[in-house]
Amino acid sequence: MNLKPPFPFRTTWVWPVGVAFLTLLVFLPALRNGFVNWDDAANFLNNPHYRGFGWEQLKWMWSTLHMGHYIPLTWMTLGLDYRLWGMNPAGYHFTNILLHAANASLFYLLLVCLLKRLFPGGTEEEFVFPAVLGALVFSIHPLRVESVAWVTERRDVLSGFFSLGTLLAYANYVRLGALGMGRGSQRGWYAGAVVLFGGALLSKSTVAPLAGVLLLLDVYPWRRFQEPGTRWARLLAEKVPFFVLGAAASYGMIQATLAIDSLRSLEHFSVASRGSCVAWSLAYYVWKTAFPVHLSPIYASTGIVHFSEWAFVFWVLIALVTLSAVFLRRRWPGVLAAWGYSLLMLSPSLGIADSVSLMQDRYSYLANLGWSVILASGLLSWRRKTAVGGGRRFFWGGVILSVALLATYATLTIRQLRIWKNSESLWRRALDCNPDSDIANENYGLTLAQSGRHEEAIGYYQKSYAIYPRCPVVVNNMGDALLRLKKPLEALPWFQAALRLRPDSHQTVFNLGVVYFVLNRWTEAVPHFQRALEINSRYAPAHNKLGIAMARLGRWDRAAEHLRDAFLLETRFADDYLKLGDFASRQGLRSEARRIYAEILEKKPDARDVRARLNALAPDDPRGK
Repeated sequence: MNLKPPFPFRTTWVWPVGVAFLTLLVFLPALRNGFVNWDDAANFLNNPHYRGFGWEQLKWMWSTLHMGHYIPLTWMTLGLDYRLWGMNPAGYHFTNILLHAANASLFYLLLVCLLKRLFPGGTEEEFVFPAVLGALVFSIHPLRVESVAWVTERRDVLSGFFSLGTLLAYANYVRLGALGMGRGSQRGWYAGAVVLFGGALLSKSTVAPLAGVLLLLDVYPWRRFQEPGTRWARLLAEKVPFFVLGAAASYGMIQATLAIDSLRSLEHFSVASRGSCVAWSLAYYVWKTAFPVHLSPIYASTGIVHFSEWAFVFWVLIALVTLSAVFLRRRWPGVLAAWGYSLLMLSPSLGIADSVSLMQDRYSYLANLGWSVILASGLLSWRRKTAVGGGRRFFWGGVILSVALLATYATLTIRQLRIWKNSESLWRRALDCNPDSDIANENYGLTLAQSGRHEEAIGYYQKSYAIYPRCPVVVNNMGDALLRLKKPLEALPWFQAALRLRPDSHQTVFNLGVVYFVLNRWTEAVPHFQRALEINSRYAPAHNKLGIAMARLGRWDRAAEHLRDAFLLETRFADDYLKLGDFASRQGLRSEARRIYAEILEKKPDARDVRARLNALAPDDPRGK
């Protein structure tokens, strides 16, 4: 069948580049956004380990399970961002946007491959419009905002890049096999798919189900199991490298999760609760994909809402979607394939083991691709059925409807980008959508505290504590706010309670020490700082406070050791180390003073006052003073 649109299309580089450009245009407002206090602080603002490409940074990137993730390739891209942009958030956002735009372009190419398989005998031109629409519906859908506008979610867009590359390479491998092309070319595409899948797993391990997706594609749309002479064993055998890599990544993901102790036992998170979580999450993904309004960074928390009474309603909705897909499998097999694909890609994030927030917009990043394929193929199918005498009318009608849909998505997406502008706008939105969220109340309180509004912050901490009193973070934050309001005795029981909830928290142990520190009870403060360093030997604030406490107790050697460690770990503690140098200078210990000043200048060469102090000291005398 030869159905030419009213105007000639050419499937050249213009169309994937155009899709990428429009995606880039919609997301450019994210360049005005900053970092937010939702993991960005722990990942970037307070984390010096990823900054650069020295041996120490690379060693850390490829060995760390920081915050429960093994994502060395993601860390390498962030290290490159630091080399290019320093700590300017606009640079990090720009990289995210570029990767997402590249993903839109790759998805366009993948859609063309799939449409050619689904609709054999068509012209190149007739595939362009449905593929452009499908790619843009994916790329500018409001559910993409969290993955693109949140710097921490670099792992989403980077793993998406490698995952789409994997699918595209595999599609070419299958296509060449069907055409009987040379085995050398086939092996090249197959090897490329394996390597790209490895890259995806090293960017974010939750893409492991992609190995199963390749089998799903063999069933539909490639229908490889129906080809004469095809052996199931051979098709399964060619997936072995993918399943081995996926299994290894899944094992690593479980170990990383255990390392941060985020899995809940059946005693605290029953089988019924887990089933309710799965149903609730799936129902919400279906709903938010169809109607992407009232999006929020936090929807609900398993610690504060019981879903058992709603489980029946959610399961009924999921059952209806599944039964409809099965019932329509002969007429529209793509619907069942898309639903199966979504279930596979969502499976690591459905709250089966545990989840603080059951549904997150970012989890839909790759899972929604199947619905865009359905949209594009449905559009092309409709075009073919209404082709006789209505080509031009179809074209313009399709253009008008498509532009309206894309304009709606673009408007909603730009509006959603403003929510991620800063921490206050982010958590204010979360509270507007769900005022009973312990996490939203806690983080909005933290945002207020970071701007010095500690009295207001306490009110939100109290709301969070009333909702979920067993959260050690909010209990610790309550103590911290009281401590900053110069109420150390009121802060003390909160820190003690937080320590009972999480005995291995170096931050809470340190805060207990700070209470005694501000009360000038140095002897009682020292053991807490030492304990904090036993838990985390690289915690610079504990080194700094311990050094000052040791100096107050007259233990100068230990004071110098810890003040030096604090400065070498974080240069923001240079002033206290400088005071030690000044003290040594006043005591006539010129060698010690010169060493301290030189170390400070090595890290901060622009510190003119320190250089003046160093120049003012006479050379060392023979007695070593």
